[in-house]
Amino acid sequence: QARQALAAMEDDRAGRDWPWVSRVFFPCWVVWRSQVLGNRCLQDIVESLEESLAQPSRPCLLSPALTNAWNARLAGPSLYNALARALLPVMFTVPDKVCRGQAVVNLARTGVALERYRLANGRYPARLEDLAPRFLEKPLADPYDGCPLRYRLEADGAFTLYSVGTNLADEGGQRPSRSRPRGTGERGDLVWSYDTSR
Repeated sequence: QARQALAAMEDDRAGRDWPWVSRVFFPCWVVWRSQVLGNRCLQDIVESLEESLAQPSRPCLLSPALTNAWNARLAGPSLYNALARALLPVMFTVPDKVCRGQAVVNLARTGVALERYRLANGRYPARLEDLAPRFLEKPLADPYDGCPLRYRLEADGAFTLYSVGTNLADEGGQRPSRSRPRGTGERGDLVWSYDTSR
């Protein structure tokens, strides 16, 4: 049905009232072809995510092969790519931002549960499982790989809590470099920050 809808959008182009800015700077046929290209890209993204959801062991992220193929396609010197090249790359970042947002929520919930445990027991637990069921129903998952969030009780009584992040590599709670923004494949984990001065 999705492919039929995309085909219909290719055929049903007459009579559209495009904003005057588009008519001045881009011919209508450029806008139409960019829209079709965008819809095809979105369809590929949806199908890739559906494949990930069908396999619980896989993170709900886009295949690198898909993003590489579309980046190569958009890099071509074609008028058809004029608008798509400016807009479509943003769509490739959406799944990672969703995973990152959920990871931050899970880290925050776990961090609060750890602090409540410390207030009740005078120390942090040795394992996340020790939080259940009073402080947390069960250890929360890392949305990037489906495994429980990583937790380590340090020798000084503090703890390290983190998600593996975009590159899906467990690097022991190493934070990414601050010299550049976090991106796909960059080294570093998503680490929960808290006050260790107590």
